[in-house]
Amino acid sequence: MKDFDKVLYEGTVLAVGKILSKYNVFAQGMIMRDMGSELVKYLGRHGFWFEEDGSLQDLNRTVELFLSQGFAENLKVESAEHGDNYIWKGLYLLSAYKELQDATGNPFISCPMNLCLSHLCDERGKYFKLHDKTFDMENQITVSNWELVDRQSVDTSGFDPLVIENARLYEIAEERADRLQKAQDELKEYAIELEKAKNEAEAHAKALEKKAEELAAARKEADAAAAVRARFLADMSHEIRTPMNGVIGLASLLSESDLSSSQRELVDIINSSGTTLLGIINDVLDLSKIEAGKMVINEGIFNLVDLANKVKHVFEMQAKSRNLNFECVISPAIPLSVIGDHKRIEQVLYNLVGNAMKFTHSGSVRMELERCEGSNHIDEYQITISDHRNRYRPGIGEGSL
Repeated sequence: MKDFDKVLYEGTVLAVGKILSKYNVFAQGMIMRDMGSELVKYLGRHGFWFEEDGSLQDLNRTVELFLSQGFAENLKVESAEHGDNYIWKGLYLLSAYKELQDATGNPFISCPMNLCLSHLCDERGKYFKLHDKTFDMENQITVSNWELVDRQSVDTSGFDPLVIENARLYEIAEERADRLQKAQDELKEYAIELEKAKNEAEAHAKALEKKAEELAAARKEADAAAAVRARFLADMSHEIRTPMNGVIGLASLLSESDLSSSQRELVDIINSSGTTLLGIINDVLDLSKIEAGKMVINEGIFNLVDLANKVKHVFEMQAKSRNLNFECVISPAIPLSVIGDHKRIEQVLYNLVGNAMKFTHSGSVRMELERCEGSNHIDEYQITISDHRNRYRPGIGEGSL
């Protein structure tokens, strides 16, 4: 046996084709009655009917038949102004009958249950008068306000409100179709935008991948250049250290010979400067430690005054040759012994005084040592290198020594 919904749909299609061809003018009540008669017969032939007893109880049994076959999720009857309201929830046939309206070109095809009820009412001398019908297509709820009246009191030659309501159903369906079409168009546009965004993202990813490859290649070249530089510095430091040891050795031998006091002072300066330069060369050999941030400050006790005088003696001759006056001012508050890395401090002072000499074309260069207020009970000392235009403050000199 066929499903109820299929039989109902087929029977309505046959009734529409048979009954509508009989009427030149739409008399809605008559059309519903005759279509209902054809539909009842068709349902009966397929086993979906009951034995009529000729009473109005047949109307209730009709409603029960439609409900038992899943015609709607829920149906209840409530009292209304003119009679009763049928309230249907989940009327699944709405979509099917919209297709039927489109196929026949007739917007006035009513609900199949109303058709059957119209036929039964007419058989029992009553008229199934529908006053109004409202639809909620989104939630699939239909409310029909109807009443049973005597057939003689109704003019069935014209249109009744059902014609208007069915036309409204058609308009609602059209509006819904328009909304669906608009939604489909919007989805197509959104899909195009998504595809465009996807292509842009893929292009961006390829660009990033290429950039990463370029950065990796650049880093590889930089690492190779750094390795070459480190090797070069190590080789040059080694080559420079050998003759530097010779200079220091000759200066030591020369200091043991008969020299005047001024000559001996100059030899001592050569020896001291050579020793300092040799220490710097040895530090260059440890360049890898500096680049790795592993340079260690070697603290020890040393004479800061002697270190300042040593720097003074080294640059006094250079100052005279450039017609500059080089002053070294040491505060009496400076103790003879302090704690720090004398090699690093000496290296910084050589660099700063050398720069001052290089960029001062006239006037004087001044190196000044003074005591400052420290913190945590630790004495601090400041060394200032200046000329008549510029002032140099070594980063390590402005801190703790």
